[in-house]
Amino acid sequence: MPAAAPAAAVPSPPPAAPSFGLYSAEHPKPPPASPSLATRVSSVAHNAAGHMTVTLEGGALWELMDEADPLLAAGDAVFITRASFGSYLMHTPSARVHRIRRLR
Repeated sequence: MPAAAPAAAVPSPPPAAPSFGLYSAEHPKPPPASPSLATRVSSVAHNAAGHMTVTLEGGALWELMDEADPLLAAGDAVFITRASFGSYLMHTPSARVHRIRRLR
């Protein structure tokens, strides 16, 4: 009869940290998100659905949820703010405000 294999040693648990079980210590809050963004328009186009899209400096692509803005052009400085229920607003140099959503 073959010899029995030695039992695997069970590692002892590490000592409990003083913050063990304290939710606020184990799950710190993320840094606050910026409430706004000031940037410039790199390009303006229209997607297959006919909505106007705006590419900003840095490559972010946004879609206007309402009608197109014929006055918005590449090089314009825009200001994006957070709105209610997770939506965003784009403020243009022509004093228009558009509801937008980020595509990438």
